[in-house]
Amino acid sequence: MLKPLRGKVIIRPLKQETISEGGLIIPENNKYKPQEGEVVALGGQIHISNIEVPFQVKIGDKVLFNRGAGTSIEDEGEKFLLMAENDIVAKF
Repeated sequence: MLKPLRGKVIIRPLKQETISEGGLIIPENNKYKPQEGEVVALGGQIHISNIEVPFQVKIGDKVLFNRGAGTSIEDEGEKFLLMAENDIVAKF
């Protein structure tokens, strides 16, 4: 598994639903809907003025991030996203 560096995280994107709970079909190109993923790796901490800034997410957290955030990478045949922690907009 790849190991991210300084403030970066690796996300495993989760499959997006194509049908809403009400039965409506959600188009694949819905560029405004955040995507969901799971945090699988954390990089090293960022230091600002010699103060360590802790991550706000941890491995295993389910998170939301904007479509187009991060860089697509492939490791051992599986697709992941490498992004800065501040590209994550929420966790649940």
